[in-house]
Amino acid sequence: FCLMSELKSIKRPNEALIKLIEAIGILLNVPKRYKSYYKVPSPSNYDNTIIQLTNDYSKCIYELSNLKSSSIDSRTAYELYEKMMEPGFDYESAIINGGLYCRELFDMVIYLISELQQDIERHPIELTNVYVLFNGSRSSYVALDTAVHIFNHGLCTATVLSLEDKTSESLLGTEITDLSHYLCFDIERRFKSLYKLPSYKCKINELSLTNESAYCNIINNVIENNSTIFVLGID
Repeated sequence: FCLMSELKSIKRPNEALIKLIEAIGILLNVPKRYKSYYKVPSPSNYDNTIIQLTNDYSKCIYELSNLKSSSIDSRTAYELYEKMMEPGFDYESAIINGGLYCRELFDMVIYLISELQQDIERHPIELTNVYVLFNGSRSSYVALDTAVHIFNHGLCTATVLSLEDKTSESLLGTEITDLSHYLCFDIERRFKSLYKLPSYKCKINELSLTNESAYCNIINNVIENNSTIFVLGID
C-alpha cells in the first residue's frame, strides 16, 4: 500500500508509466475522465485506475490474474493492443518512474497480450503494415481509403509518385505542373482529419516516377517498412 501511495503521488508521470497504467485501466474496464489531477493527456483512465490500484491493489491483481483470452471482449482487446503500440510503452522507463509494483503490472499486460495473440478461436490481433502508391488519380484515392481501412494495427505508408523535373509537356503542348508537394499535404490532411490516425501509424514519402531506379526504390521502401500488403489503384 505504501508503494502504491508513492505511485499516486507522482504528479507528472513519464510517458511509459502513463501507458502502463492506462493499459491496466483498459483491462479493468476503468472509465476515462476529461479532467485529470495528473499531467496526462485527456481523456484518460489514468486517475481512476490509480485510485482503484491504491484503494485495493490486491483485488485489482486478483481480477487481472483471472483474466483469460476468452473473458476479454474484442473492444477491450483492440484498445489494449492499440495502447501497447503507442510510442513510449516501455518496461524499463515505467519501472524507473513508477517503482517495483510496475514490474508486476507490466508482466501481466504482456502476458495477456500474448494470450490474445495465440488464441486461434478469436479474431487475430496482429501487426499489419500496408504500403500504398499514390499519384492523385481517383483510383489512387480509392487505394488510399482501402489501405487505411485494412491495415488495422501497424503502419500505413503512402508513397507519392512525382515527376523528376517537376514539369513536363502534355500531348497538347501545354505545361503540366507536378502536384506531388500538394498531394503530400492532402494525404497528411486525410490521415489526420479524415481517418483520425495518430502520427506514429502513418507515414508519407515522395518518389520520382521518372527515375531509372524508381521500381527498386519502391521495393526497398516496402522492405524497410516491413509492409505485408501492397495497395495500388489502376485507372
